[in-house]
Amino acid sequence: MPPHYALSELLIVISAMFCINALQRQRQFTAAIAIGILGLVALIGAARFGLRLSGTLGAIHPFLTQTGSTLATGLLLAAMLGALRETEFSRNLKTFVIMTAAGLTLISLWLPAITMLVLLAGGIILPILCLIPSHQPLNIKLSHGVIASLFIFGLMAVRRSPVLGPDLSFHIYHMLIAIWLVGISSAIIYASPNTPRRPLVEMFRL
Repeated sequence: MPPHYALSELLIVISAMFCINALQRQRQFTAAIAIGILGLVALIGAARFGLRLSGTLGAIHPFLTQTGSTLATGLLLAAMLGALRETEFSRNLKTFVIMTAAGLTLISLWLPAITMLVLLAGGIILPILCLIPSHQPLNIKLSHGVIASLFIFGLMAVRRSPVLGPDLSFHIYHMLIAIWLVGISSAIIYASPNTPRRPLVEMFRL
């Protein structure tokens, strides 16, 4: 693959860094770990494409993309569910989803089709969860829902689009992922009823 693919991967890395900073400041550690996994995979991809390392990294990167995306999607679902309600049931549900995500990640080593099923489920469920918080203004809920929908849109319509071609589809898909990371991080932070209202710029300041 051409070296310019590294640019889109680096965009995800930069986005992930801002998101991790915002999430850990709000004590959303599960989501921060999930996005850290995706950022690490993107960083390895940037090194693979940018430095043209087709040997070891060429084998490791696809493997980490598969397992990392499976685990990260499950962790983001768990983080969102845990943030919506601060009850014992929510904590137990969050733990269950985390354990399920870990189990499905292991199964995906032998059954790679599990990864796509998890991604599709996450891509559909997360936008719905963004619309649930009753304490949020409608415009914020809709904004989070629309941005959270970028993942499923990119996965189904952009990632391997015959109309766009391999290069353009790769770059647009990764740009959508970078935007999606910011949106889903914001949605998780805002989901908690105890999170003070503050501008997005304030949340993502360094």
